[in-house]
Amino acid sequence: PQEVSLQSDPITVTVESLPPGAPPEFQGAVGSFGLAVRVDRREGRVGEPVTVHAVIRGEGNVPTLRDPEVRSATPARQYVAGSAMRIDRSGDRIAGERRNDVAFVPDRLGDLVILPLRFTWFDPEGGRYRTQSSDTIRVKILPGRVAESPGARSGGPGRALAEPRGRQGPVGTVSLEPPAGGAAVVGLSLLAWASM
Repeated sequence: PQEVSLQSDPITVTVESLPPGAPPEFQGAVGSFGLAVRVDRREGRVGEPVTVHAVIRGEGNVPTLRDPEVRSATPARQYVAGSAMRIDRSGDRIAGERRNDVAFVPDRLGDLVILPLRFTWFDPEGGRYRTQSSDTIRVKILPGRVAESPGARSGGPGRALAEPRGRQGPVGTVSLEPPAGGAAVVGLSLLAWASM
């Protein structure tokens, strides 16, 4: 065996500072990007989710991008429905896309109003900050679905909620005290544990 020392040639990377005057919503994205926003439906129902899909794609360090804030102007329950990222390193630049899905569940009739999404980045080719904003999105919310049988509500496709009970069920008492023999079981368990 022979010990061989290998050394690569030095590589110089020139790092330039970003110019002053960044917009307040700038969060460090550098590259060439575009924002696309869509909803999965233009008409929904009370209690059913409406999903907003926000996609940022282009060239740059996609894994470090922050998702734009998705907000509703009308009261609705909100939760993250999914996210995904795709990276392409086949060329001499990093490219790809980042997707964020946010679902809103409206509780009342009217319009579900999704506020405009804004995404700001620095474009090194153009040497300036860019901002892209989506339009306000309105989704018409209709009453919740009602099953065909009187007095029954639908719990979704193929799932009807049970009819209300016609008479009162059995009556009993509720106590906060442990059941008979419960204290003895706890005491024996503690003794067995202490003897180990």
